[in-house]
Amino acid sequence: MKKEYGKLLRMLRKRNAGNAERTDAAIKRRYQGQYAVMITDSSHFTAKTKKYGIIHCLSLLVNNYDTLNAIIKRHSGIVVKEWADDIFAVFPDCDKALECGIEMRETLKKICSGNEADHFSICMGITFGEILFLGDEIFGDPVNTASKLGEDIASGDEILIDANVYERLRSDELRAKFTEPGTVELSDTSVTYYRFKG
Repeated sequence: MKKEYGKLLRMLRKRNAGNAERTDAAIKRRYQGQYAVMITDSSHFTAKTKKYGIIHCLSLLVNNYDTLNAIIKRHSGIVVKEWADDIFAVFPDCDKALECGIEMRETLKKICSGNEADHFSICMGITFGEILFLGDEIFGDPVNTASKLGEDIASGDEILIDANVYERLRSDELRAKFTEPGTVELSDTSVTYYRFKG
């Protein structure tokens, strides 16, 4: 909801040393919450556009994202926005987010043609933590980390999760399907992540 973003901007523009504590508390009451954050990235999209043309690739993107968005909603997720070739989504808990990611990956494997031009896959990062959620925009460290994992570290159809997600998985069966942890530096902070091997 763009009006919520506008409200946040007005609150931030009026924020000063005298009212910072009160303003921050109001922003947190209105927008802050704990969510699992998923950010997906379509694999090799730039290379495919050069080979098959932007219109063909955008058609693949739109049609497959319609399918993926329906899966997100079925797993109690909320599609925050589609940005370029990314999907930003939030979920009430980590198991739902991961189960959704697995179904999205497996669905694409089934429906995408063996024809290289029509092949479509995504990689993704899933994190958990406190964010500011405005309906059609999200802010916070979990968003930055999910973006780093999904866009920069993952490739092919990989699913990467951070330690916050791994520790909160209720399903031992799901937890057993991850590799040993790796680390990546993000804004001078070391982030632990796990790669799904199922």
